[in-house]
Amino acid sequence: MIRIAAAQEESDPNGWCRLRIEGLGLSAPRPVELYFKRGGERQPFLTEQGWQQAMHWLTFNDTRLDGADLVLPIGPAQTWFLSDVATIEIGLRLPGSSAEPERARLAWPKIILDANARPAAVVAPPPVEEAPPAPAPEPPPPPLVADTPIAPLADPSPVGRSKWPWIVAVIVLAAASLLG
Repeated sequence: MIRIAAAQEESDPNGWCRLRIEGLGLSAPRPVELYFKRGGERQPFLTEQGWQQAMHWLTFNDTRLDGADLVLPIGPAQTWFLSDVATIEIGLRLPGSSAEPERARLAWPKIILDANARPAAVVAPPPVEEAPPAPAPEPPPPPLVADTPIAPLADPSPVGRSKWPWIVAVIVLAAASLLG
């Protein structure tokens, strides 16, 4: 049974961390193949370009022994994608081995990332579905025009004006003179 731990040490550049694998029983550092699997996703396996559906093994050649533990660096090509994962399953096998891979689960630590080392797959925005083309606007209706011209209304003649304003004014003046 193996145990895997991940940590970013102060000497690690931004975007890098170290995996420490215990329980392999190696006497010399050897390359390893790992898969990274997140739970509950349609595309659970990590590849060089991001997450995909099929299991994918990543090869790590830069390994070293620290006592009985195998230590290997994990760089921005993986840490950018792993930065939003809480718990990860890691499968391990030695290249050329036909044995069943070893598996371990771990809580992925927070890694300080380097914005300049962001993988291209992370930079590209998700594809945008094209909206159906908008229907062509309808032409405006033609203006309403009468077949024969309509004569404008004539101004009312002074004869047809109301006499009420004059009547009210006379009553007000008469009342004012009687009261005054």
